[in-house]
Amino acid sequence: MNNSKVFQNPLILSKLGNWILDSCSELDKALLPLVIATLDPDTGTYLVIGLPPKYPNMRGSLDDENNEDQINKLTILNTFSLAFQEIASTTNAKARIDSFESAIIEIRKEDLQFFLERLSFSGLI
Repeated sequence: MNNSKVFQNPLILSKLGNWILDSCSELDKALLPLVIATLDPDTGTYLVIGLPPKYPNMRGSLDDENNEDQINKLTILNTFSLAFQEIASTTNAKARIDSFESAIIEIRKEDLQFFLERLSFSGLI
């Protein structure tokens, strides 16, 4: 596989994003999601993945004495699936959601900046 194409694979890009989130969760207590995008120069599109924040940042934020038990049961939903679909349809951006995981989207290079701006201000994530 060509090195420039490595991050065009959704699984590899997801693993990179999760590694970044894991690293950040150890350093920072802020609970923030991550959007990561990689350009495919051959097609002029970006592969964009949205990942919810990692739960280790929530340590100490729960009131009960059994924080560890509550943290292990805590699930954070990935709201990027709905947000990506909503923003793509309202912006008329040329986007393609064709994977099982709809928090992964392929979007034209020209539409990425406007798409990300709308996503940031949408309140959907």
